[in-house]
Amino acid sequence: MNELLAALVQLGIIDRATADRINRNLDPQQAQAWAEGVMYDNFAAALDGQRDRLLRLVDATGGRPTQAQIAAFWRAEDDAFFANVQRGLYDVAQERAITSIVSTGAFDMWELVNQTVIDWVNDYYTNLDVEIVGSIPNLNATGRTEFARAFIDWQRGELETAGYADGLPQLIRAIEPTFGQVRAERVAVTETTRIFAEATRQADSANPYVVAHRIYTAGDERVCGVCGPLHGMVIPKAQRDAPHPTLGGIAGPPFHVNCRCVIISETTATLQTALPPEERYVWNAETYANYQAEQALNRRAPNLVDTLAGRP
Repeated sequence: MNELLAALVQLGIIDRATADRINRNLDPQQAQAWAEGVMYDNFAAALDGQRDRLLRLVDATGGRPTQAQIAAFWRAEDDAFFANVQRGLYDVAQERAITSIVSTGAFDMWELVNQTVIDWVNDYYTNLDVEIVGSIPNLNATGRTEFARAFIDWQRGELETAGYADGLPQLIRAIEPTFGQVRAERVAVTETTRIFAEATRQADSANPYVVAHRIYTAGDERVCGVCGPLHGMVIPKAQRDAPHPTLGGIAGPPFHVNCRCVIISETTATLQTALPPEERYVWNAETYANYQAEQALNRRAPNLVDTLAGRP
């Protein structure tokens, strides 16, 4: 463990769990990997459970659930799904918040900010507003739509020809993209980015020393044309929209599904330090071509969520 952190633990200023959190976040890649792992485990388990509950409903009705039964199922899923991912959402939000606080030395604000990020998680992820992308009701709306499409196709095909028992494996395969690993990974990356950004904002809103946020992309070949031009941009801490040179004001992070951008707290003093040249992102022709190809792929596959739609 970092010597300073060990000393703070010994003096009783922070506890060991908090020190471990801070120590993990000294390496941004390690912090990101840990958070995405926590989120993936929670969302993969939640999606798997949701699929099992759906299949039990299909099984109990011989492959012919009524519209009323389907509607009742999805009404109950908002609470059931949130209960499955709530702990992971809390853990990631609290980890990011404590790191933001300690990085500016504002230890006395932890209790306030800790409760604030928990309240934000509870409010955001249970919100029924269709504009609150990433909330459990909206994630479930995507699942409901994709399941309905696969289920109707299955009823018209295997259920009528092969019968319920023999046709069920085809339904299970058809709904895999909606409840499987790929979607869980997409949600984990997107929501980790969202929680990291929001927890940083919540911590910084109570910290008078923080005056702005700087946007950082992941800085690698996977950075898209949406995020690339924003790398290194500084915006006031109360501002959520970033002025994109071609897209206008866009809110984030996340700026799209699978976005890996972060915001870093800036004080008046740290703003005097220029962004190192090697960390500046160059939006070159190759990167832009990759971004265009990704968008074209999404347009060719209607069952996939378009990257810019913001609905994992």
